[in-house]
Amino acid sequence: MIAIPLPNRLPYDPRLETILMVERFLAEHTGTFTRYQVWTRLPRKTMYQVFQVILAYLEESGKIAVDPKGKIFYIKPAERKPVKKLAYSPRLETVLMIGKFIEEHSSKFSRYQVWTRLPRKTMYQVFQVVLAYLTESNEIDAGRDGKIFYNPSRPKVEMIPR
Repeated sequence: MIAIPLPNRLPYDPRLETILMVERFLAEHTGTFTRYQVWTRLPRKTMYQVFQVILAYLEESGKIAVDPKGKIFYIKPAERKPVKKLAYSPRLETVLMIGKFIEEHSSKFSRYQVWTRLPRKTMYQVFQVVLAYLTESNEIDAGRDGKIFYNPSRPKVEMIPR
């Protein structure tokens, strides 16, 4: 299991919309900028501590890599669909909680059953956005019987406080 160290006491977690913004920027400018240069050129401003958490998450989940010179390269998964503007923007904590639940209970429950059994209450619309994101990033899949299962070829990601 991969552990991502969190800076002490973030005022808020990064939202999925912010993670996708950083991911899109890195995809367009792969290998061009260093960490700080990317942060200063993002379309929307974010706190640097939150930006670091996003980069740690993207690196540990295999979506980016950093070369010895510090340049950030985007690793594009095969057959990725473009993501629409989100009406609901879940926090990274929510994305990881849902991903971990699906990983632990792989192929036991359908979409609705997963949603009703989550450890924390989540709006169904937010849950659908997270499932779409996890499906597009090849972390989960749905079987023929409608059960949701975890893709074991992806690395396990867990957020832990320092």
